[in-house]
Amino acid sequence: VVEGRLLRKAASLQEAIARLKTLAGNTHHLVTGVALVEGGHVQWAHADTTVVRMRVASKGVIEGYCARRGEELLASVSCYEIEGEGAQLIETLEGDVFSALGLPLFPTLAGLRALKALAT
Repeated sequence: VVEGRLLRKAASLQEAIARLKTLAGNTHHLVTGVALVEGGHVQWAHADTTVVRMRVASKGVIEGYCARRGEELLASVSCYEIEGEGAQLIETLEGDVFSALGLPLFPTLAGLRALKALAT
């Protein structure tokens, strides 16, 4: 979510470049969630938000990053990957890194333990 807008995955590398230029120097929210389902019924659910402040990056830095990473960036709504070179685009991150990666790991493990799917 950036400036109150829910983003979808970019359809092209040009759109990814434009997205990163918009995010540069701004703050956005990465929202992720998980549900544990049994027998077609949600037994447990959790949502989490991570706040990411992007550093001001030049057009050359952004375009170079996109050229090196290519269309694999289209798999991420934010068009960067914090677990690799994309971390250089970030100034600060507030919240759970695992949630930013797409899975609130520790709450999920707690949910599995609560459902007795993992040992306590």
